[in-house]
Amino acid sequence: KEASVVAMFDFDDLEDSLAELEAPGSAGAREQHCSAQPVVRIWAISDVHADDARNKEWLQHLDAASTANDVIIVAGDISHNVDVIRKTLCLFKERYARVFYCPGNHELWVGGKPGSEDSLEKLRQLLRQCEELGVETLPGEVQVGQRKVL
Repeated sequence: KEASVVAMFDFDDLEDSLAELEAPGSAGAREQHCSAQPVVRIWAISDVHADDARNKEWLQHLDAASTANDVIIVAGDISHNVDVIRKTLCLFKERYARVFYCPGNHELWVGGKPGSEDSLEKLRQLLRQCEELGVETLPGEVQVGQRKVL
């Protein structure tokens, strides 16, 4: 039976926890060095608000080399602007092997102006856009070797 490790931490301590797992001599480091399979991490982020210049700059400086095998789940609130959403999803696609996306309330805002689209039409537009970009919007399986995560 496989042993499992449960690590509890505050998100403020995430970088320290990851460093401990990857430190020479740690179980995480031994597993990486003994395995012929690439290391694949699954990241999750929400409330990117790419309309904010500081957030957009942070996204542009994500290191593609360190996340090239990884998966990211973008859990909504990128922007209310469809063009900003598209550009942001493209940035994620350039940096991660797979991108999953779930629109949030900011994406579905339409402003309530007469003649403007409704939220359902905007959702359909976003889903078409994701399909064109290769961004996944349905549940999917991530597999590395014999290990699978749904």
